[in-house]
Amino acid sequence: MSSVRPELKSRRIPPSEGTRVGSCENLESRLNAYVLAAAAAGAGLLATAQSAAAEIVYTPADTILTNGILRIDLNHDGIDDIGLGIFDYAFKMKLLRARGLTPKNGILGSGGGTSYPPAALMEGYPIGPIKFFYQEENAAVRVVASHASYIGGPFANVHNRFLGIVFDIDNQPHYGWVRLSVKAYINQHKPHIDLTLLGYAYETVPGQSLRAGQIDSEVGMLEPILQAGTLGMLALGRPLWRRKEQDGAELLVGRSAFQPAPTS
Repeated sequence: MSSVRPELKSRRIPPSEGTRVGSCENLESRLNAYVLAAAAAGAGLLATAQSAAAEIVYTPADTILTNGILRIDLNHDGIDDIGLGIFDYAFKMKLLRARGLTPKNGILGSGGGTSYPPAALMEGYPIGPIKFFYQEENAAVRVVASHASYIGGPFANVHNRFLGIVFDIDNQPHYGWVRLSVKAYINQHKPHIDLTLLGYAYETVPGQSLRAGQIDSEVGMLEPILQAGTLGMLALGRPLWRRKEQDGAELLVGRSAFQPAPTS
């Protein structure tokens, strides 16, 4: 498992081998089980073979962004798939945005349109078809340090939360996630956003769902990364990332090419 740690500035994550955790072990016995289950349920052998071949590629990271753009190449093919950007807007306002870097790449939204921010997913949330993905949405974090100070957005001051991702490989949709921790604050009347990229993963089978934090096809999940001063909360059985926050505002762009129009 090769950790990725660029210098503490806006910088593209270089391609690497990542860590592959898949279904190689005991493949024959699992395949037989899949075939029997499919036969009993009347499912086809094609769906069974696809399930057996499913593999999730997980890449750990520990990268900090405080300003500028961080580009992520989820499948390490030399093509950047997702961008995270922190920029100053207007007077004493700083925003964090996430966007797909091609028209067929998108971020799972928190509502039914691009006027909503991206969803800050908890571990285990399903990511796949029949979800709404957008190439760009409203700000994930907004910090205003004027007379009416404001800190908001679904990713404001969260730890171990996930972006849901759809991206294109050979004109086929693949689903994945990006894990983030974000600190948003005002210091000396100036807005600040500190983002830490903690890792990302994707499913190698086109159209195959996975869950936020899932790192293998047996539904193996990531361990939470502890945050200073939170051991007491954990002792009470309160996972760090299970906070609910929502915020909305105003930017309109377009829907990902992989997302069908909603039906009434």
